[in-house]
Amino acid sequence: MNKEIFLKVMSYILPIVLLIVTVVNHIYRLSGKEFLLKPSFVAIFCIIFYLFMNHLTKDTSKFDKVKKLNLLSFLLYSLFELVVLILS
Repeated sequence: MNKEIFLKVMSYILPIVLLIVTVVNHIYRLSGKEFLLKPSFVAIFCIIFYLFMNHLTKDTSKFDKVKKLNLLSFLLYSLFELVVLILS
């Protein structure tokens, strides 16, 4: 039961927090201000979050395909953002 509650918290609340931080980061970057967290740190943290959640949910059949697809899209977006930050 504890692992199930932990998975729900990690799969619903933390992605929302990470997306809010990413959106605020982009708003600050567009307005020319400096955000508290560096954009590369946010992207790396999102990638670490994906790897952590992927490791946790390997043996869990209750973690459905939609959530795994959301995690994968989150990973691809973070990788793309990190590559853009490195190239610029």
